[in-house]
Amino acid sequence: VDLLTTAVIDIQRDNPGISLEIRTGSSIGLFHDLMNGDIDIMIGRPPEDTRSMACHYTPIGEEPMVIAARQNHPLFRKATPVRLEDMAPFPWVLQRKGGKSRSRLESIFQDRNLPLPKDIIGSDSLVMTLAYLEKTDALTVLSAAVANQQAKYRQIQIVSSDVNIAISSYGILMLKSRNQSRPTMTVLDELEKTLRPAIGG
Repeated sequence: VDLLTTAVIDIQRDNPGISLEIRTGSSIGLFHDLMNGDIDIMIGRPPEDTRSMACHYTPIGEEPMVIAARQNHPLFRKATPVRLEDMAPFPWVLQRKGGKSRSRLESIFQDRNLPLPKDIIGSDSLVMTLAYLEKTDALTVLSAAVANQQAKYRQIQIVSSDVNIAISSYGILMLKSRNQSRPTMTVLDELEKTLRPAIGG
């Protein structure tokens, strides 16, 4: 999030004639938009099937994920790190079925021979997720960058847990079959320049 914001600021400063439209959502939804030609550049995780072969892909790295809850959640009265067994009875708001972070969390429950939580709401909306956390005892999985940003304003608190939600790497995707415009290539160059430390170039 921080690196992308820096890239957007640089693009606007150096290329005032370029109009930017930024969409957010799950990698599944964004990849669908990319394949349909609704967006030119995607930053996210490629699908684990042959559709990803239709794209140029520049890996950026792995995005740390954390479990989060509202301030003063009952879990924060427990000793840390909080065990998955202690989190299981609470409701969860997660990505829709098939999302990488949700699938990873479900596999961790299965690996520990724990039943999946009975109360799960699927949502790819960060605004909805934060609002739901504020009014309930629900838990969620967020990228560490987003969680730290929201925690800074005391909207949420990160749960120190024994769960490692490492998921596959993410990167920059563009369709091979599309002739990209000059503004699109300018944006791509700025993104790669800003993200180069993460990419390792």
